[in-house]
Amino acid sequence: MRSILPLCVLLAGVLLVPALPAPAHAQAGADLRGTWVLDMEASDDIEAAIRDYTGNMNRITALFARRLIRNTNQPWEWVRIDHGPARVSITTPGREPIVRAPDGEAQPWVRPEDRRTSDVSMRWRNDRLVQVFENEDGRRENVFSLGRDGRTLNMDVTLTSPRRDLPDPMSYRLVFRRR
Repeated sequence: MRSILPLCVLLAGVLLVPALPAPAHAQAGADLRGTWVLDMEASDDIEAAIRDYTGNMNRITALFARRLIRNTNQPWEWVRIDHGPARVSITTPGREPIVRAPDGEAQPWVRPEDRRTSDVSMRWRNDRLVQVFENEDGRRENVFSLGRDGRTLNMDVTLTSPRRDLPDPMSYRLVFRRR
């Protein structure tokens, strides 16, 4: 009986190891690497999304919210993504690349336009790359995924804020084509 127990434990360990989840960086299924150019016609109209989002707010709150959202949500003409097992790099026009480990750990980043600091993290969620910016005004989540055709990159953006006057999330999608 004693000699069978260690064998059972060993077999259980061998059989269960494949069932354990892989590390976050190993879950990257989609190859998002490359330079992608914005397709305005296939993308959501950000200005219309802002108008819809602020349409039921009082005038003063709506003016403030529109300005803040516009300033932080200018669509990029292009985006360059590079990734490997230990790092992800996202480059956009006029900015240095944002490079992070795909482990979800946030690190400070300074936005060059206004010198505001946000905590930025990146991680893989199945075959989607999730980039998160957080600061005292709220949170922006960019979820990058390949389109069904494999030739387009979708960036689904969700904005949330802890402010009472901005209670609901705002979402829109930008579509990019491989250069």
